[in-house]
Amino acid sequence: MRGMLACLPLIVLAWMTASPPPAAPHPVRVADVRWCRMPEAWGSGAALLVRFEVERPWHMYWMNPGDSGAPPVAKATLPAGWKLGQPIWPRPRTQQTDGETVLVHEGTWGWIVPVQGETAGQAPDFPVQLDLSWMVCRQTCTVGKTSVRVPAPSGTLPPCPTEVGGAPFPLKPQADDLVAVQDGSLRLRCQARGRMSARFIQATDPGVQLEQGMSVPAQVREGVATLDAPLRVRAQDADGHALAVRGLLLLGDRPGDPCIWIERGVPVPGNAGSPAP
Repeated sequence: MRGMLACLPLIVLAWMTASPPPAAPHPVRVADVRWCRMPEAWGSGAALLVRFEVERPWHMYWMNPGDSGAPPVAKATLPAGWKLGQPIWPRPRTQQTDGETVLVHEGTWGWIVPVQGETAGQAPDFPVQLDLSWMVCRQTCTVGKTSVRVPAPSGTLPPCPTEVGGAPFPLKPQADDLVAVQDGSLRLRCQARGRMSARFIQATDPGVQLEQGMSVPAQVREGVATLDAPLRVRAQDADGHALAVRGLLLLGDRPGDPCIWIERGVPVPGNAGSPAP
């Protein structure tokens, strides 16, 4: 007994000085952040390509998550005259569980974050400290964040990729496609690019909602996708934002099928001849 009592202080000391167990790995890893040149259809200029890796079966969220969740956020302190633009989001997957529908990103996926100067096409010559935060879920949810320092770009920037991890970035409508807001409805007539089905998913647009919900099927006939979706407009809910309807026209049903970015101003109620700025 005396021997055990003599050893007790040593055992307590060893426990107090032992290294803590390693933290459980977070299900999201920012695998890479690098400079690239904006896709031509989206204008000129520089952007940051952010590549996420999400451990399965966890998922992150699209810009409009759906019935629950929250999208990732990027922030940075930039020199005067510079700002981060609205990220370009790839095509998300639809997930339905427990009566909820959410739009998610799984596995490896990417984000294109424009870095915009006062002059169009202006090239940045400074490093960026990019602060990223996100929510990631499976049966439960957790949040994460990280900061990544990206050195100043050098030489000619490579073009941003058209997809990451099989998830394509959106195209822009073709010159002969119809994208309009008329008589209180979003009206689309776009080339289906060989796909037999299509649907429109709406981004988060303050003051503007689709009457039929955030996801509306389009008709595809003779290679053309058409949509006539009534809008519910409440300018008082716009919180100072310009009224607009935005989202993706998803062509086909497979995760790697193409999508088209749709964006149109919405007339202010009571002044239908004047679209929102």
